[in-house]
Amino acid sequence: MITSNIYKNHLKDHVITWDMLASCLYSASRRAVNYRLRNTYPWLKKKEYIWDGKRTDSSKLIKQFLEKEELYYDYKKIFLSLMEPTCIHKKPVFNKEGNIAYIYYLYYVLSEKRTYRLPIDNPDDYQLPVEPISITPIHGAAVCNLVSVQFIRKMINLIESGDYCLILEDGTIIDNRKINDVEKMKGERSCA
Repeated sequence: MITSNIYKNHLKDHVITWDMLASCLYSASRRAVNYRLRNTYPWLKKKEYIWDGKRTDSSKLIKQFLEKEELYYDYKKIFLSLMEPTCIHKKPVFNKEGNIAYIYYLYYVLSEKRTYRLPIDNPDDYQLPVEPISITPIHGAAVCNLVSVQFIRKMINLIESGDYCLILEDGTIIDNRKINDVEKMKGERSCA
């Protein structure tokens, strides 16, 4: 997907809109899933494989895929750090002994159609309600429908710099450039 000029202009002005955040979060999450799914390809079970016209050791490919998967999940965590979780999801799984164990996730709602989960170790660290969930399959997405990796990296750099203004979906402005304790401010829709 070609990055829109509106996104580019907002980025130059150090403004992050809810739409920009949603696009980057979706793209980072789907790219991570794409790399996770690549590790399940049957041809990776072979010791050697031809990749980009060269003989390649499949273990090197698996390592590269795992590194990329981890990188995009790290990006996802950074984007989710700008949002508040609504609850904790509790998913049942079977451990090696055959007993039921649970995996806990912080659950974020971006819109009616977009929700995200982030695994956590201890649900007691959060003051949120715990809700049980069933197992739902997650699919990747075609790269041509995702925001470019370069734009995602620029957004990450802006977030990490702390020098940005976030415009939430309801128009609320969080201006990190003026206030250090990230209070929510009501005001005009433009931070520039």
